[in-house]
Amino acid sequence: MNLIQNWNVLGMFVRILADASSTGGSDLFDAIVQPGGGTPLHVHSVESESFYILEGILTFTIGETTLQANPGDLVQGVPGVPHAFRNETSTPARMICTSIPGGRHAAFFRDIGERLPEHATSAPAVDFTEKLAKRVAAASDKYGIRVLTQ
Repeated sequence: MNLIQNWNVLGMFVRILADASSTGGSDLFDAIVQPGGGTPLHVHSVESESFYILEGILTFTIGETTLQANPGDLVQGVPGVPHAFRNETSTPARMICTSIPGGRHAAFFRDIGERLPEHATSAPAVDFTEKLAKRVAAASDKYGIRVLTQ
């Protein structure tokens, strides 16, 4: 059974490579962040995350620190510490992400995202409507994610 799924998560292409149901404890994602894309500053109550940059450059905020992550760099976030990332360049960035313990993060992406075809390699931009904002807020509450900025 192929567990790999492609998702448009707020305009970011996310390929769920594995989740806790297949790994026994972690989620694994391949993500492409388009220019201008990224996440708002947020905090996870439970998960630790790792971001390994494959292509492009991403700007991360981890707590009070802002850093530029280049190919080959590993950035880590821990529960309770605010973090965000943004592609401030003119080219897409790609990274491999893990989330431990797994299950909740993959479920969050499935709750807020739109499923893409198996052959997809990118995600179209998303209009952040009031309906989508409510869906994100409900999923954030459900999975212990607190968004600090929009």
